[in-house]
Amino acid sequence: MTDSSISTVYAWGCLNRRGAAQTYPLQMHGLSGENAMSCAAGTDHSLVLLSCGAVWVCGQADDCRSDVLRQGTSDSGMTFPMQQAKFDGARISSVAAGDSTSYAISHCGKVYSWGQGRYAVLGHNDGEQNHIMPARIRGFPEDSIVRRITCGRWHCAALVDRHQVFLWGRNHCGQLGLGFLSRACVTPVKILLEPDEDCLLSVRDLAAGEAHTVVIAEAGHAGLDARAYSWGDPNDSRLGGVDVRLHHSPQLVKTINHTLERLRLNIAKEAQQPKNSIVSCGIAHTLVLTTTGQFLAWGCGKYGQLGYGDLWDREEPVVVPGVHSVLTFATGNRHNIAVQRVAEAHAALAKRETVYAWGSNAFGELGLGDTNVRLQPATLCTLNESIKGCAAGARHSLVLARASSTRSRNAPWNRISIHGDSEEISIFHFDVLRNKFKDRRQSHVLPGSH
Repeated sequence: MTDSSISTVYAWGCLNRRGAAQTYPLQMHGLSGENAMSCAAGTDHSLVLLSCGAVWVCGQADDCRSDVLRQGTSDSGMTFPMQQAKFDGARISSVAAGDSTSYAISHCGKVYSWGQGRYAVLGHNDGEQNHIMPARIRGFPEDSIVRRITCGRWHCAALVDRHQVFLWGRNHCGQLGLGFLSRACVTPVKILLEPDEDCLLSVRDLAAGEAHTVVIAEAGHAGLDARAYSWGDPNDSRLGGVDVRLHHSPQLVKTINHTLERLRLNIAKEAQQPKNSIVSCGIAHTLVLTTTGQFLAWGCGKYGQLGYGDLWDREEPVVVPGVHSVLTFATGNRHNIAVQRVAEAHAALAKRETVYAWGSNAFGELGLGDTNVRLQPATLCTLNESIKGCAAGARHSLVLARASSTRSRNAPWNRISIHGDSEEISIFHFDVLRNKFKDRRQSHVLPGSH
């Protein structure tokens, strides 16, 4: 039995190049008893940060086409071949993953990147060169400290010194916020959220989707509540109702302010844990955490990823029902994972956290024992451990938990009902339902209630 103080990673979803669905969590046994501190999931690969500051990588590379989390033979789960990334002695404090790229931030705030260099997404000012080994990104100001980095498919955003936002990579939809479209930007460029340079905003968090970017910021000197800015691809309502004519520049998402005021909510000041997020983006949807631990969601909903029980795109944010007191969460391409704290009164009788999942599930990325879509959050009941974190890739999911055994693969799966009808929707019935939504109106955007 693994020591209770050691944390490990569980994985599920599309875990190999054959595309087979792994529909329930399996423990990664490639860490040799090391204590995992955080994890990140890309399109076809995963990163695990250990307490010693080392980073282990497993997954599919374009040159070798190896498995994302290759299955081995083990009675207790899965064996995952992993490779340790080298950083010339730098101790790593956080990791992030993009499409075919990986990023790491050292304790002193320096950023390293490696992987496929398409659209200059690695930020090394060397065109589109691939990097097999981690290399430091030197496009940030001297003596600056990078606090956080987030990855879209082919662009990245970084928070520097709490007030500055830098972006680089692809810009075909204006996702870099430069005010114009271009093929790519080869090195990090600072952008202004407000045209007035004297308006100093304190950035709480930032997130990148496939081709859009969202930043949560506040005017600290004025004591104002947080506000959201978005820019990039305006399709599927992913920008939250901003002026699409100016989609290549940062714009205030006014619809979220209206929703917050109407529901008497506020955006969370910070995550429960410093390395966790308060905003996260999928391909075309966004989740924002509130002070009550609930979610506001907007953007594309045609895979149920907004969690509101339907397939509409939403321009005005809606509250995701059934989830509150969220500790940490992650968005994949079209699915979401959230960890909710259990009330203290029940903590002694059950595990301290509950894992929820919803959205697309074609590869078992929800971990619910099947490949059926979930239109609202459903409970993942295969883990009994204390959950420390989670990550979501394009088609797979990770949970960081105390190392122990999972339930039997034949364990019952929880379901959620909406008005008496099971929310569990098979792929066939999901396609039929989605076509009905498309046929009902020319544009299947459902505005929020006012």
